[in-house]
Amino acid sequence: MRKFYILGLAVFAVIGGSAIAASSAFALTSQFLDNGAVITTAKATDDESVGTLLLEDMNATLGADVECTGTTSTGTVSATTDTVATVTFTLADCKLGARSTPCTSVTKVEAVNLPWATTLTLVSGEFIDTISAGSSGKSPGYAITCKTALGNVTDTCTKTTEGTSVTSVTGGVESTFKPAEEGNCSVGGEKEALLEGKVLNLLTSGDALTVSEA
Repeated sequence: MRKFYILGLAVFAVIGGSAIAASSAFALTSQFLDNGAVITTAKATDDESVGTLLLEDMNATLGADVECTGTTSTGTVSATTDTVATVTFTLADCKLGARSTPCTSVTKVEAVNLPWATTLTLVSGEFIDTISAGSSGKSPGYAITCKTALGNVTDTCTKTTEGTSVTSVTGGVESTFKPAEEGNCSVGGEKEALLEGKVLNLLTSGDALTVSEA
């Protein structure tokens, strides 16, 4: 898997003290809606993966490469912020990818440093939900435990994504992970983490969750 390098949520021209002006021009207001109304009190969410999530340590010699389907999560959403409280990977729905050299089987896949916090912004016409550390104060990420010739090895990768690009779709809001340059893995080393895939964000109440400009 080749590496994807994302420069950030936006590229700002900083010339002669113009950083503030550039930020104002690109970072616009945005909001989540419940049945078309701004969410003023946090609402519970139940989310599910769309297709396959790829969780990878890209170090070709050491890293684990796992593909999971049927992943679910819970949390809350308000007008411009939301949280991820739980993430559930079903082991039966996770398999080794084509490039997982040292691993012979997967024994555990889990999210680390929950809960996570996110902040919604509108950047150059794109809705971005930036993922950051929640109450734990530690960087979001995932851990993969797999069997190798030397026994079980756990590879923990953090700072794995800049956040998600979000779009209103039928039934909810679809979030597509944006790979991060800074992602680090405990086995493979610095800048080796990769998280790709999509998640459908749904309100537990069954109401329609959408995203729009404020």
